[in-house]
Amino acid sequence: MSARRGEQDPLRSEDGPGRHRPDVARLMRRLEREHAIRLEAENIGERVTAELYSSVQRLQQLQALHDEQGEAMLRLRDLDEAKDAFLSTVSHEFRTPLTSMMGYLELIADGDLETGSARMSSAVEVMTRNTQRLLHLVNDLLAFSSLQQGKRDDLGARVDMVDLVDEVHRTLAPVARRRGVTVTPSTLGEVPAIVGERDLIDRAVLNLLSNAIKFTPAGGHVRTRTWAERGAVLLEVTDTGIGIPAEEQDNLFTPFFRSSLSIAREIQGTGLGLALVRAAVDRHQGDVQLTSVEGEGTTVTVRLPV
Repeated sequence: MSARRGEQDPLRSEDGPGRHRPDVARLMRRLEREHAIRLEAENIGERVTAELYSSVQRLQQLQALHDEQGEAMLRLRDLDEAKDAFLSTVSHEFRTPLTSMMGYLELIADGDLETGSARMSSAVEVMTRNTQRLLHLVNDLLAFSSLQQGKRDDLGARVDMVDLVDEVHRTLAPVARRRGVTVTPSTLGEVPAIVGERDLIDRAVLNLLSNAIKFTPAGGHVRTRTWAERGAVLLEVTDTGIGIPAEEQDNLFTPFFRSSLSIAREIQGTGLGLALVRAAVDRHQGDVQLTSVEGEGTTVTVRLPV
């Protein structure tokens, strides 16, 4: 039926459903495009984030490599300085006794020293002392080199620390007498044997006691105590020597380090003694402690597990 006059046909009305069909289709297409754009943007964002994360990782790796190279350069510089100090010190330590010995040998060769005379006896004594000094230095260098290379001798031998300390005392007794230093050994109670490398422990004890004697002025006293405690044997070496400045004590076990007092007083040494002690004690899974007061003396305590 046709619409009455004055009324609009709903199918033809501009506000009717037919009028909105194209708008809905355009809206759907626009929403689809926006959705696709949003998805693409999200994909781009994820790729950018992944690339940024990868770049950050690469930068961190490069920074770590740079830091490692910087540390390696510092270590190389320190090693180079240590090498120079080592060559200078060792050259001096060898040259001094060798020069003295050569002088006396020339006098003997020229016939200036008569056999059996007091001057000849004095010359022989000086040459013997310098020979022992050189031998001590060479043995220290060999022992330290062996420790640095990780070489192991017989770590399963039984070592009587009381006998070993007594032997070191007898070895260094002439040195102590010449320097006017009194050396007193003591043992507290029963001391069991330890298991370890006797020659290496012997060098460590020899260095401890010779250092104590060397840095103690005439009239001073060096004491050693050996005792057992909680599954370990302890050796304590105490002297009334020149002591060590507090600010230098952390460096004393560093190879080739020498305290400012020893340098100022021109006390001979390579700076290897305590470094060798620390390395030898570490090899036996022990511990070493040092306390010192400048001008009053030093105490070093070594603990070796039974």
